[in-house]
Amino acid sequence: MSKPVQLDDFSATERLEIKSQKLPIEKQEEIRLAAYEQGYKAGWEDCVAANESDQTRISEELAGNLNELSFTYHEARSSVLKSLEPVLKKITAKVLPSIAMDSFGDLVVQKALALANGACDVPVEIVASSATLEKITPSSSKVESLPLQFVEEPSLGVGQVFLRFGASERQIDVESVFEGINEIVDGLFEEDGGLVANG
Repeated sequence: MSKPVQLDDFSATERLEIKSQKLPIEKQEEIRLAAYEQGYKAGWEDCVAANESDQTRISEELAGNLNELSFTYHEARSSVLKSLEPVLKKITAKVLPSIAMDSFGDLVVQKALALANGACDVPVEIVASSATLEKITPSSSKVESLPLQFVEEPSLGVGQVFLRFGASERQIDVESVFEGINEIVDGLFEEDGGLVANG
């Protein structure tokens, strides 16, 4: 004959109830409260640990994203400056000198007026190269009250002018201004190149 199959006995709850009935109600309540407090405390500790873990992960991700953003910013800045470099160099090499030379005559006349400020009969000598005098002469016709004398000096470059009024003398040198502007523009791109290399 075969042996009968043994099945689990789930009537243990009845036995627990029997055992729990042996404890007084106050003690049962204390046990339940203690179990609840212990479960609540364990849940709270798990929650705090999970929150701290999330905060650490978020901080690490934020630091990584900021680092990537910083790198991207420097790449974008470098790219923009690199694309602007030829434009700025052409402006400083071609456009600015042309604009400056077009208004150069007015500048020289203003400086001559400032130099002559209030004096009447003493002429103002404008010493420049022939090419520069050609730019200045049309502007001088606008000022009839100031006696001007034009003196050609072939050793002076284009954009270099000396204004002489009696014993005083002033120099205007547009070329040195352009050289300074070119140095600033070149320095900007050299500095940016160093930033990108170190960035």
